[in-house]
Amino acid sequence: MKNAEKLVFTIQQVAHILDVVPGTIRNWEREQLFIARRGKNNYRIYDFKDISLLKRIKELSIDRRLNYDIIRQMLITEIAEQKARLEDNAVEKAAGARKFLSKKWRQMRLEANKTLEEVSNAVGISPSYLSKIENGHANISFDILERLAEFYGQNILFFFEENDRTRKQIGITEGTPVDIGLKGVRIRNLIAIKDAHLKAMFYSVEPQCGNVHDHSHFGEEFLHILEGEILFTLNDNEEYRLRAGDSFFFHSKEKHRWINPGEKTARLIWIYSPFP
Repeated sequence: MKNAEKLVFTIQQVAHILDVVPGTIRNWEREQLFIARRGKNNYRIYDFKDISLLKRIKELSIDRRLNYDIIRQMLITEIAEQKARLEDNAVEKAAGARKFLSKKWRQMRLEANKTLEEVSNAVGISPSYLSKIENGHANISFDILERLAEFYGQNILFFFEENDRTRKQIGITEGTPVDIGLKGVRIRNLIAIKDAHLKAMFYSVEPQCGNVHDHSHFGEEFLHILEGEILFTLNDNEEYRLRAGDSFFFHSKEKHRWINPGEKTARLIWIYSPFP
């Protein structure tokens, strides 16, 4: 069919194709088995790839009567790839993410002497999807980004493509934006020297936002809180409530997570060194 990839359907049409009611499809979305795109009028729209995934969800949930937790695990690759495909539709975001991701993934895999299959199996994605990531042809969700970075023992920021400029001074309104996919978190790179070993970032974190999943990697990190507060948790049992004026240092190999627990935006300087 000519231009079939551009053909989209409404939720009523898809429900008819699947022989279910529209409410069933909405329920699958509420259970995080599927994420629907939205058209200009904010109505849900579906293409042939979406319908194929929905047929698979119907088979698992209705025909085989599996519970939603099991289905989410079985479809982890499909769900991650769908998130990435949706993000790829946002042209500016996708372009920024490709700049962020395209250079170092393959280099790290080869240095680790790993195959595409070994890495993809370890992080729960398909080899073909990993290949697209390594070649800069796919955007990825924060969840997959974090799993890949942790597999290689690196901070996510290690994979940010360095700026081509060489500047010792960065103005107050300058600094390259870095989008790592965390909701409510905006980051600007404060170093514009390509071969710099340090990563220095300005973070702006909205209330109740942050990275709430434990992660660890090589390196050392230093934070200085300018405004607001950050609740930092190390190794599941050490909590540090950091307020304006506080500084914090830790070894990145310690499991860590963080969130803005306050009611106003937190702003901080975050410095990371990839060396143990």
